[in-house]
Amino acid sequence: HSQSNPPKIRLLTRRGRNISKETGTLLSPDDRKLGTEFAEDILLTAYRLNGSKQQGWAGKPFWVLNVKLPEGMVYHRGQK
Repeated sequence: HSQSNPPKIRLLTRRGRNISKETGTLLSPDDRKLGTEFAEDILLTAYRLNGSKQQGWAGKPFWVLNVKLPEGMVYHRGQK
């Protein structure tokens, strides 16, 4: 993206999610696919997890954010 054509910022919210702790994944397959449809945009996905104790959480709902940057945009690059 150039300075004259900055990326769009999109917000996707999902509530009532039942995701177990330490599963290694947050995004559902449908939401992951949606991210590929907006490859040139910044996509902020906000999940409100139910946070149940049965799933390893503290028993209270909470929000988790996932940020997808446009293709080719790097937030951090490790040094070699």
